Amino acid sequence: MKVRLLLTSWFKRYGDGKDFLEIEVQEGSSVEDVLKKSGIPFDEIGFVHSGGKLKHMSEIVADSEELKVFTRIIGG
Repeated sequence: MKVRLLLTSWFKRYGDGKDFLEIEVQEGSSVEDVLKKSGIPFDEIGFVHSGGKLKHMSEIVADSEELKVFTRIIGG
């Protein structure tokens, strides 16, 4: 099944300038599985949303689901 990973500006470098990646995963895969296949380092990821709701790494994704990945919140 395919999951679309929407990339915010910080992460577009992992999508060759595109604002999304299409990730092929097996049915029953989790958010963490999708992110592992994306190649985005986990230490750069702050949180993931889908449908306006926070997704936990262990949650199972659905076919054609869109996940949006955000950076960690930093400031000074």
